[in-house]
Amino acid sequence: MLEGKTALVTGGRQGIGRGIADRFAEEGATVTLTGRGARPGDLPAHFGWSGTDVSDAVAVEALAAGFDGLDILVNNAGVQIEKTVTDTSDDDWDLLMGANAKGVFQMCRALIPRMAAGGSIINIGSISGQTADPGLALYNASKAFVHGLT
Repeated sequence: MLEGKTALVTGGRQGIGRGIADRFAEEGATVTLTGRGARPGDLPAHFGWSGTDVSDAVAVEALAAGFDGLDILVNNAGVQIEKTVTDTSDDDWDLLMGANAKGVFQMCRALIPRMAAGGSIINIGSISGQTADPGLALYNASKAFVHGLT
């Protein structure tokens, strides 16, 4: 079903992102994953890898430059910090909003002009973007942003 398609999955090292990548590959897509670190040693060879921090605009532009004709972008990278508003530091804000909100925006901005006609963007949100949980204040706000952008 995805034979001949190219996909880019942010936050693809593990969890939901890795599950999406595995399924896309099973369906025939050529898949590249991103994460903030080095290529995981257990990542199968058929996956491409880019050690890209999606909160870094320069890094995102460099990544996007290699993807003319991209068919599928999955914005999955994210950070969860379990703190109330009053316990959240500026560093917490920068880390979480950088990955969860700014990263999604930057990936869309950089890759939309490079996507193939009929390409798809999948932004991974959360029920947390629709509910209030004082212990997940910043996470909730970041996922509400993702829903709004989508």
